[in-house]
Amino acid sequence: MKSTSKKRSRSKKVQKRTGIGKGAIAGIVVAVLLFLALIGTLMLILHDNAKDFVSEYEKTHYRKSLYKAETFASQLCVTDTDVAMEGYTQDASLHAVGLFDVQGKNVLYADQIFKPLYPASTTKIMTAYVALKYGNLDDMVTVSERATDFDEDEQVCGLQAGDQLSLRDLLNGLLLYSGNDCAIAIAEHVSGSVEAFVDKMNEEARNLGATGTHFVNPHGLQNEDHYTTAYDLYLMFNACLQNLQFVVDVDIVGFADILYCESYIGIWSTVYDDLGAY
Repeated sequence: MKSTSKKRSRSKKVQKRTGIGKGAIAGIVVAVLLFLALIGTLMLILHDNAKDFVSEYEKTHYRKSLYKAETFASQLCVTDTDVAMEGYTQDASLHAVGLFDVQGKNVLYADQIFKPLYPASTTKIMTAYVALKYGNLDDMVTVSERATDFDEDEQVCGLQAGDQLSLRDLLNGLLLYSGNDCAIAIAEHVSGSVEAFVDKMNEEARNLGATGTHFVNPHGLQNEDHYTTAYDLYLMFNACLQNLQFVVDVDIVGFADILYCESYIGIWSTVYDDLGAY
């Protein structure tokens, strides 16, 4: 009993020294709980405001970029397989064929359009695309020795080292006469070197979705690492049609393996080789 009495006495002395009683402790606990409740309420308000802000931001900014891929594809004729055309039997000499309704965004006919092939002079489609995108057609270009270094049986416009002519004239020689010398002169002028220009060709091809394509030169002379597909040719040609200068030149001469008529693009390949088609 004495021990208990002493403990109570000491407890009272501690309470007197600290000045804290049971009522004070209860008050502190209540205050802490009220403070926590206030913090929780503020967090809920901030969370709701943040949700509204994020929602508003998505509507005005984020969603525009979120659906870029869908918008890009919606402007193209798309297929992942062959497409038959009623009443048409394919010519056995054709190894890759595609017919695209540009206006209707439909693939009307497709056979082996994803098969690798050598593009030859249709390479110049991408050469023209890069030149039109990054060059100034009024620039004056001085022809280098490299631009004249072709064999006699290779298509050239007859440029001579030191000749000076506009980029526009070179583009015309490229598209109208398939001049390999024009392709080199264009590449060196636009990018500083043929190699840098070819890197840009490959970059732009990827940007257009032409993932089955790889270039090693701007003119199309055959190389085992220089290839494309009929579908990629459609993608590149379709992109070029957005430029009036290209449309004017194509309307004049066209390409051997590409038919462009009003809103239709036809791609075909006839010469069999190691890759399967050209």
